Formats: sequence, structure tokens, C-alpha cells
Amino acid sequence: MDSSGLEAVFLANRDTLLRFLRSLGAGDAAEDLLHELWMRIQTAPTGPIASPLSYLYRMANNLMLDRHRAVRQAEKRDREWTEATGDRRSTDPRSRPPNAP
Repeated sequence: MDSSGLEAVFLANRDTLLRFLRSLGAGDAAEDLLHELWMRIQTAPTGPIASPLSYLYRMANNLMLDRHRAVRQAEKRDREWTEATGDRRSTDPRSRPPNAP
């Protein structure tokens, strides 16, 4: 199956793939992930795919895992930065300097 065939399967199953991403907890990011999936299909090397819909579900699941790992890593990095620098900024507006936004 060439990429145009995979694109046709994607377009025919777009709503199902979107629901799948939302069921995995993507929430508002589901549309972004679906767009990223579309972009990857456009640049993927062509070749025969025995089960194109399963292939798309696997790609969608992998994108969701990548997103989850990136968010988790960013939270860890921010937490470690805060601990290392002792940055304990208050969210209380009274504690900000007068010209701070």
C-alpha cells in the first residue's frame, strides 16, 4: 500500500482515530496529535502495509506515549530546577516588585 492508500484509510477513519486518542486521555490535544499523525503519514516512507488501520492506531498510540513522556520529563525538569535553585516564587501579587507584570 502506498502513502496515498494510507492517507485514504486515515481520512476514512479520522473520527474514529480522534475518539481513540481522546479515550487515551489526550483531551484537547487530540486534534494536535491527529494533525501530527497526518504529517507523519505525509513523510513516511512508502511500502506495503498489511493492516493499514492497525498501523494508524499504533502510530496514534505511539504519538500519545511520546506526548506523555515529554510532559512527564518537562515536569521533572521543572521540579528539579526549582529544587536546585531554591526558586520559591510566590503567586501572591503582593509579593511581586511594583513594576512586575
